[in-house]
Amino acid sequence: MENTQAHPIVATEVRAVVLLVDNQAATVEAIRRMLEGCRDIEFHFCSDAVQAEEIAMEVLPTVILQELKMPGLDGLTLVKRYRVNSALREVPVMMLSDLVAPEIKANAFARWLKANAQCARAILKLSGKKRCLNSKH
Repeated sequence: MENTQAHPIVATEVRAVVLLVDNQAATVEAIRRMLEGCRDIEFHFCSDAVQAEEIAMEVLPTVILQELKMPGLDGLTLVKRYRVNSALREVPVMMLSDLVAPEIKANAFARWLKANAQCARAILKLSGKKRCLNSKH
């Protein structure tokens, strides 16, 4: 498998551009197969974390699916790079991981909270309202 692959699935009218950053061929293939019937999704992948930001700048994804642990550069560091890049800072990033180590997940969540403080406050505010609504029943 090459380090990068551009649009193995190409749509005639693209509504979403998905960039998968993962070095596991099985994961890339599984996600590619899941998306291949979606005509409104253009799929790209990058298997080299060091090249991920450059590829993201080329394809300008609507969403990035980012593996947490990759050789050369970890997913959390890549998210930091995306967030300081004006072209990528608003792109949603979904972290993927087969790791079950609680400290890694807690660290990832803590970094997300720090980077997305406004979003986190809105979620907490909404969850508080929902608890109030639920307690009335």
